[in-house]
Amino acid sequence: MASDMDKSDMQGDIWPGLLKKYEEFVLFEIKDAADFKDRLKEMVSKKQITTAQDALSTRQRVCGSGNEVEMSGVNIAFTSKGMVKLDRDELRDDPFIKGMYTDMVSEGRDTDEEWDNSWRQDVHGVLLICGTEKKVQSTRERIIRTSLGSSIAVVGKPMAGATLPKKKDIHDPEHFGFRDGVSQPILKGLDDDKIKEEGVQKTFTAPGTILINNPGFYDDNKKWWEPDWAKNGSYFVLRKMGQDVPKFHKYCENKARQLGFTQDEFEARLVGRWKNGAPVEKYPFESSTFDGNLNDWDYEDPNKQTNCPFAAHIRKTNPRIGVGNTTNNLMMRRGIPYGPVWEPGKNDEVERGLLFTCYQSAIKNGFQFVMNRWVYNHGFPHDRNGQDAIIGQDIKGAVEEEDKKLRLRLLDKKGLEHEISFTTFISVKGGEYFFTPPLQFIRGL
Repeated sequence: MASDMDKSDMQGDIWPGLLKKYEEFVLFEIKDAADFKDRLKEMVSKKQITTAQDALSTRQRVCGSGNEVEMSGVNIAFTSKGMVKLDRDELRDDPFIKGMYTDMVSEGRDTDEEWDNSWRQDVHGVLLICGTEKKVQSTRERIIRTSLGSSIAVVGKPMAGATLPKKKDIHDPEHFGFRDGVSQPILKGLDDDKIKEEGVQKTFTAPGTILINNPGFYDDNKKWWEPDWAKNGSYFVLRKMGQDVPKFHKYCENKARQLGFTQDEFEARLVGRWKNGAPVEKYPFESSTFDGNLNDWDYEDPNKQTNCPFAAHIRKTNPRIGVGNTTNNLMMRRGIPYGPVWEPGKNDEVERGLLFTCYQSAIKNGFQFVMNRWVYNHGFPHDRNGQDAIIGQDIKGAVEEEDKKLRLRLLDKKGLEHEISFTTFISVKGGEYFFTPPLQFIRGL
């Protein structure tokens, strides 16, 4: 299969991921479609769009250097409105066609008043520019002023994110303090060397789960539902999520005391991992003996929450066993934090959060399915287990008293079950669904 995977055709943030200490997302509107097409094709011919092969080469160069390497990588993606501007409106993913506002505000739990104004305008596409800060900023200016120029108009201000400083043994932390991005699908035909070296099998999946019109995409290659030109592309979800860090830690401090946990123990149960990434299922009471196995494990019993609550974030978003084949619902996550690290009592009110991003071959099987069928489902995986403890959102317009707060069940150290209530720790500031095209598509515009 490896010979069929054209790394020079797929964009690099899909796989293996663009290296990013700093990242900017630039929303734009296409003002002159004909001029834009010509300029974008020229960017491809000048190798200004970073392919998977380019991203691999950059990783080798950076890993082989003892010093910090200035770098930037660029990818581009389009909304359904943007695809219409490009005269290519044949994509068939329903959530993509209607857009995130309709899907997550009109029909979901996001609230209109929390969305930033930039998301309410005509957004046709987004530029992803990743790397080191100064290089990213200079690359952004060059693309906007010269490469794309008057063919586009930038919508709002660029959204910037940056990796947070490492804390002790916690690599790549997010603002609540937990190691992020540790559970990713391993793609056959792309990650074969990694599989051989590490023996990782639990997240093994067909490339068609992430890459459109590849093996494993809809009934194991018996039928593609997307047009031929979409092959090696992927649907991209961008979602700006504010995190109320002081509220989260204060709630956990109080509730831990009530239930006989330390604060670290209680917070780990809400996430499903300790801050260093150790799974609570394998290390229920402490993580100092963690062997580094982040992902090659399963829950001992899909019908029990002895160690890890059913409503823990990582169990809600990837139950692993007991609910059929979940590999079809996996996403390749590439998010990055925004805002400064929380300093108690000093910058409590400063905005911070996560610029959540993910790739999948169908939003209806990936992001939308996970959110609607798992995260927001009080009865998943079993009756009245509760909402996702980390990204669950309050029910808009709740009338019944029991619906005005989120609830979940967990066991204390004695094995006694408790139902706890809370209000959401996040606020969604906006987002959109995009299509990240293969380079062959751009050349054919």
